[in-house]
Amino acid sequence: MKNNRISIALAFTMLMSVPVALLQPTTTIMAADASGTTASLADIIKNQQADGGWKKDYAETSGDWAKSTIDNKATYTEIRRLASEYTKTKDSKYSAAAIKGVNFLINMQYANGGWPQVYQSSGYHTHITYNDDAMINVMILLDEVFLIKKGTLHLSIAI
Repeated sequence: MKNNRISIALAFTMLMSVPVALLQPTTTIMAADASGTTASLADIIKNQQADGGWKKDYAETSGDWAKSTIDNKATYTEIRRLASEYTKTKDSKYSAAAIKGVNFLINMQYANGGWPQVYQSSGYHTHITYNDDAMINVMILLDEVFLIKKGTLHLSIAI
């Protein structure tokens, strides 16, 4: 009974987040503190992890912060930059990396709909993260990808 209430509460929370995600302007997604915002495209390609995501600080080499994350605008910022560059250049290396990143976000998602702060981590980092609008921005990105695939939205994120 208790688990059922928790599941219902989580589902309700996710449902209530969708209108906020859809109404939020996409221009607020970038931030100066994310490696993917200031890194060169070559560094973004080079720093994509085997799982498809990115660390929030490319210089980190150990511990939870050396794993793929959506914290501090990591991963979805890189995907946006790669997709934008693909739109300009039609170079398939940018498209392939962006698609690998999108697949990572889908694989990272929990069955209840949320995303952890850090992928395959432990402790606090396994909790669903609302911090820094991380989950909202992932949802916005994935919604845009869906709408592009459906042919109803035309943005620079041609994946």
